[in-house]
Amino acid sequence: MFGISGFELFIIAGFALIIFGPDKLPQMARTAGKFMRELKRAQESMEAMMRAEMYASDKPKVTPDADKASVTAQTVVPDLAEDEDEEEEEEEEEEEE
Repeated sequence: MFGISGFELFIIAGFALIIFGPDKLPQMARTAGKFMRELKRAQESMEAMMRAEMYASDKPKVTPDADKASVTAQTVVPDLAEDEDEEEEEEEEEEEE
């Protein structure tokens, strides 16, 4: 861990205990834990945002001078959820009659 041996870590912990005392040391450890947790959350959030941006840039882009076949192949399929909503509305109207 960071090139520190067990003995060196023990010496650092001893100095921290002497400097801050046994009353403040647990409180400082809790604060350091909260800081590390928030740092990890921020890192995960940044990684997720970077992944989303990278995947968004992988989508094919249509250029104005592209031939018709490639433009047709890259068109978006209409959303089927709208059709389902319309069908449900028609069924409800039929049931009301």
